[in-house]
Amino acid sequence: METTAVKVNKSSMITYKSKMYSVPPEYIGKQLQLQVYDNQLHLHYNMELVTVHLISHKKMNYHREHYENILSMTLPHDRDKISKIAKENLENIGARFKNDRT
Repeated sequence: METTAVKVNKSSMITYKSKMYSVPPEYIGKQLQLQVYDNQLHLHYNMELVTVHLISHKKMNYHREHYENILSMTLPHDRDKISKIAKENLENIGARFKNDRT
């Protein structure tokens, strides 16, 4: 199985085949190891599994908890409000990129 090094950008995302996938924000700026198997991306840091994503045709792929943690770093709201904002934003992101398969 091939392992590739990927760097987490300032938006807490990594890029794989021109698609973006979220990771927890504590990994921003860090180098992760990416492995692909069973149509999934497995991301590790120092041999520890960070997250798993299904490989997708969508340009942006978020796990909701990653997005909520990213928002909570920048927005001065309680967790319930952050969760509501995250849900709305992720729905908008999904709608925006729904038909974009490039």
